[in-house]
Amino acid sequence: MEYGEVCAYLEGLSKYGSRPGLKNITYLLYLIGNPEKKIKIIHIAGTNGKGSTSSMLFFGHVKSGYRVGLYTSPHLLELNERIKINNNNIDKKEFSRILSQILPMIKKVSLKKGFSHPTFFEVLTAVSLFYFAEKGVDFAILETGMGGRFDATNISYPLVSLLTHIDIDHTNFLGYTLSDIAMEKCGIIKGGIPIVSALQYQDVYDVIKKVAMERSSQIYFSAYRYQNDLRIDIYGTYFTYMDESGNRYKVRIPLIGSHQKDNAVTAIYTAEILSFYWDYDIPLDLFIEGIKDTYWPGRFQIIQGEPLIVLDGAHNLDGIRSLKETIIRLFPDRNIINVSGILRDKEYKKMVETIAPVLSKVITTTPNNSRALSSDELKIRYDKYIRDVISIESPVDAFTYAMSHAKKDDIVLVSGSLYLVGEIEKFVRNHDIK
Repeated sequence: MEYGEVCAYLEGLSKYGSRPGLKNITYLLYLIGNPEKKIKIIHIAGTNGKGSTSSMLFFGHVKSGYRVGLYTSPHLLELNERIKINNNNIDKKEFSRILSQILPMIKKVSLKKGFSHPTFFEVLTAVSLFYFAEKGVDFAILETGMGGRFDATNISYPLVSLLTHIDIDHTNFLGYTLSDIAMEKCGIIKGGIPIVSALQYQDVYDVIKKVAMERSSQIYFSAYRYQNDLRIDIYGTYFTYMDESGNRYKVRIPLIGSHQKDNAVTAIYTAEILSFYWDYDIPLDLFIEGIKDTYWPGRFQIIQGEPLIVLDGAHNLDGIRSLKETIIRLFPDRNIINVSGILRDKEYKKMVETIAPVLSKVITTTPNNSRALSSDELKIRYDKYIRDVISIESPVDAFTYAMSHAKKDDIVLVSGSLYLVGEIEKFVRNHDIK
């Protein structure tokens, strides 16, 4: 199979939807030689911040001299972005070779009585684990796709279980209360394995503590490691980290926002816990130097120019709250022209209500995804709060319109869905918009 055929095949698997459960992935991994048993894993679950935290862990450990695998979702521009070792995405030929190699086993799972065809995410998870085992990484960072307990990545005992901020999302799969969702996320906690948790609501703390006690796992809350000296500008986020011994480190990350400070603190603390529990030597000064290089596009990504362009994949209510806070911190007196596209299965009514007070003008659009809310429907929601709202179905046309109507000192904000952000970032790259 060529890479284009691989992408088409995988996209075709979307018809099987999301099917939480470990039965299929367990059998598929068995058929391809149980690669998950041949690698060490850092496992990450949460509602928001998984990708940013994973990326900072990745860059910090690479700087510390380790060979690190990273598996994340979704991708922004190219499918092979989801799987990488050190600073390189999986080569497209390697991707094609591995998928071709395991394709007979995928078919075998689909034909076995009592099983079903592996989903898009299950197949990608199998490819990533096969690749990491084959290349002999020192460890692999695995980000859950959704939930935790029945997520396809939840197939081995990790070195550490990491929980980013947990909030309401994917309620049709995970439950309608914070406690229910936290319980699903805590499914990644394994007996005796240390847990690092980011800042959480009290209901979530209570669930984490309960599950940790039941499974005899020591829990480490990263919020205690942060010194109260946060500073944010358009170039990054700055703060002080204090380690377990009381040593203080000045930290600068290129990702922007107080929530990114929380993600960075969690990543640094995880590196500290890895050194404490396992046979790794991770100097924190070197690790912190490494996270200065973190690149995680589409998360309050500022593209320099006049007007300034901001791309932010705030795709749920928690993400929108963080986006709003960052806008208020950085651009309190600027006109914000928002190109907005949201998926229908999100809390779009509350998302619109939350972000509307900081926006001057909105161009609603329809992300390129079958789950997208139409631009006209989204306009109806914004009309309740903002006078200047128009609907343009095509994301590129909506962005072009926003740019043509923006003054030099305005901010053009593209937000609401990573599918929208990815399409606009690709357009900006190809057209060299500055």
